[in-house]
Amino acid sequence: MTLIKRNKVWHYQTKIEGKTFRRSTGQTDRRQAQRVAEQFRVETRLRKKQPEDWLRLSQAMNREVARIETDISPSQAVRALSAFTALLKWIGKDAEITEITRETLETYQRYRLKTKSLSTTNKDLHFTLRMLRQNGIHLPKPSPKPGRETEVRPLTRDELVLLFNHVTDHFRPSMPHFS
Repeated sequence: MTLIKRNKVWHYQTKIEGKTFRRSTGQTDRRQAQRVAEQFRVETRLRKKQPEDWLRLSQAMNREVARIETDISPSQAVRALSAFTALLKWIGKDAEITEITRETLETYQRYRLKTKSLSTTNKDLHFTLRMLRQNGIHLPKPSPKPGRETEVRPLTRDELVLLFNHVTDHFRPSMPHFS
């Protein structure tokens, strides 16, 4: 595998069975181009190892559900099928498994967290990541991004008076200026 810069854009170049293949990474930064080139290398390795039909997302999902059903349990297979169906519905097409990237999983996680709990979303991602690993794609599990930071400020005297006027005597401080 080689990276070559052409017109400010890095290109990935490799030889397969004596033929040279070149593909643009679309990146101008070398480090980002290396990440894209690594994904291209995984894709090339998969194409050499597996028949073309196993590279489709639905085929890999069906194979993983069948594996879970025989190796683990039928109930876990149903749960995995539910997770895969949600992912496939979100993607909207039967894509190649090499199209699933870390960024894809992070975006899917943010989408899924809008309607499902963190534990459900993590379980869905666990099934997806395992299915990808079974097919030679190793991606890190995305972690939820922190939300917007909230400004923290001290309460003003008037806000404190309002607050302590609404609480029971047990919670009210024994200071005369809050009475």
